[in-house]
Amino acid sequence: MPDSRATIAFPQNVATDPVDALQRVPALAELNDLQVQLVLTMYARADQSRVNGQEDAVPSQFLRVIVTLIDVLELNGVDDAPRCMDELKKIIRAIYPEAPSLATGNHH
Repeated sequence: MPDSRATIAFPQNVATDPVDALQRVPALAELNDLQVQLVLTMYARADQSRVNGQEDAVPSQFLRVIVTLIDVLELNGVDDAPRCMDELKKIIRAIYPEAPSLATGNHH
């Protein structure tokens, strides 16, 4: 079983203080709803950015969230972030086999 956490640290641009961890595990349906809400929010923000002249609004919004998630992983367990990146690289290669090679190398 993974270690329980009392607080979760976030990058400074997201939250300046650690946030109390949830005391309960959300049900899978609730987690799915949260994921849908996150995606809808990112597309809404991208649409707003596009109206304001940002051409790459959708990739920008998605990358912002992905980078924040990886930063949170690294802040709260340095071993988790490299493993997540390795898995993400495998997924990207499987989905987009013609994509340019992803950088490999040592993590931190």
